[in-house]
Amino acid sequence: PITIRQLEAIVRLSESLAKMRLSNEATVTDVNEALRLFNISTLSASQVRPHQVGLGVVSSEATKNAEEFLLRRMGLQVSIGVKKIIDEACAQGYKKVNISSGIAKLIQSGVIKEYKGGKIIKRIK
Repeated sequence: PITIRQLEAIVRLSESLAKMRLSNEATVTDVNEALRLFNISTLSASQVRPHQVGLGVVSSEATKNAEEFLLRRMGLQVSIGVKKIIDEACAQGYKKVNISSGIAKLIQSGVIKEYKGGKIIKRIK
């Protein structure tokens, strides 16, 4: 389902794309591009979990180390609570921001899958 606010955002995007072409009218092409941009942005936003918001800049090296920790800690088909694994990682000296980023990257790459609204993760690859 789409909200009225989201629909209005798509209209504004379409109008802005038309203005960038110096046109007074939005075309089907403008609407399609607005929909594409909207879908990409909402998909990205839906993949962000509350434990990731407001964590700032993340070091790619530290995130890679965190991913390696997660893969070592989670055998194939192993499920664990996100809070629990973050606490374990922090106890071993990893930063929460890096573990959260590692989890997000592994989810995006399809190695880990989320369950129960992002509270449980399971290694599937």
